[in-house]
Amino acid sequence: MSISIAMAILLMLVMITFTTIIYTELVVCQRVCELIESRMIEIIAYAQFEGNVTVKLSFNDIVSRPFELYAINSSHIEIRVPLKYLSNIIVKRYITLPERVILNYTGLIPPQFTLVFREIDEKVIISVRL
Repeated sequence: MSISIAMAILLMLVMITFTTIIYTELVVCQRVCELIESRMIEIIAYAQFEGNVTVKLSFNDIVSRPFELYAINSSHIEIRVPLKYLSNIIVKRYITLPERVILNYTGLIPPQFTLVFREIDEKVIISVRL
């Protein structure tokens, strides 16, 4: 009887530890998404009023965790951060661009890229160069 109780206690400890690790990883991934989102919004907010500007970006200096930026369409960017231990679980966050900003790119954006801002007819067109 005491062996089965000890096994049950160990199993509960393993489950609690595993749940705590996964929860901590989820929180870290959410913070990484928020950090990338705030940086992208800040860059777009300032550069859209500057006119014709070219901005070189690399998030490798800011974030040491793997992530993906994915341009869904002309007005939305998706941030994907996989968990460290369970890479099939991905935390996602969406960036909605301002109305006058149009993204001229769809697909996966590499970690190091250049944003080219061009003002045309009171609209700001953003092109992504690799």
